[in-house]
Amino acid sequence: MKVLKLGTIMTLGGILFSLTNFVVHADSKENTTEVTLNHNTYLYNKKGSRVKDSKKLLKDESVSVKGKIQKLSKNKKYYTIYNYQRYWLPYILIKGQAYYTTVKGKFIKVANVGKINNSELIATSGYVVTKKNTVFYNANGNATKNKVKKGSKFKVTALLNLKPQVADMPGFYQVSKNKFLYSLDVNKPRIDLQFLTKEAKENKTTYVNLLKNTYIRQADGTIRSKVTVGYMPDSWKVDNLKYIWVSTDNKAELFYHIVSSDPWEQTRDGYISAEAVKVTAGPELTPSNTDAEAEAAAQKK
Repeated sequence: MKVLKLGTIMTLGGILFSLTNFVVHADSKENTTEVTLNHNTYLYNKKGSRVKDSKKLLKDESVSVKGKIQKLSKNKKYYTIYNYQRYWLPYILIKGQAYYTTVKGKFIKVANVGKINNSELIATSGYVVTKKNTVFYNANGNATKNKVKKGSKFKVTALLNLKPQVADMPGFYQVSKNKFLYSLDVNKPRIDLQFLTKEAKENKTTYVNLLKNTYIRQADGTIRSKVTVGYMPDSWKVDNLKYIWVSTDNKAELFYHIVSSDPWEQTRDGYISAEAVKVTAGPELTPSNTDAEAEAAAQKK
């Protein structure tokens, strides 16, 4: 078996990318992937029944399963995120439950897996149980008079930041259109949901806020101006996320493009480092190019 090391540039499912998080094991017969358990589990057969006399697999144990990580082309309940894009490790359904196939031909429940290589597994829905007596919150993140008893179990379909203006807001689990539970009041699902802003879920315009001092750059990576935390401007509407080659750092880095209609002349139509900002509203953007493409474009100049 050959192990592709971190930093290797390869094509996976027709997609060229650098292996900074994922480690894909290439075999002459098939590809396998390492997953890490989030709970003790047993092995199951193709009918979903526990394999007799099978050894219990323990939480945090690594298991080799069949398949390779692929870019997500349609919605799946379980997925992971790499470089702002969704990927999934193919699983099968047995009696409505998702299972990964081990290299020995047995099965483990996806619900008992916490990580695919080093990337957290994410679910589109799950169940939470209230840790104390609490109340439902509305879509604005305000408490209602609708009481909820300790130990109540609910299916949740989203984890949203209903108050993006509040720093480090833990978020709210969505039970229905206008019913939410404060995340600190519940035991979170075994596989958690992706934390999004309400606007991102509704697929509206994307905005970012400044987290640390940085520079606004031109499309070629050269510095144009400086922006500082605590001074205006510190929030921007953005419409693209792309890799730009930064010659001083000798690497390609991710930048958001600030819209050409931005009211601030010093930042208008410029690029700001993705590491220096956070998305506070609107959909999470995916890169429009790869780091390898940015490097190749810079070398042509």
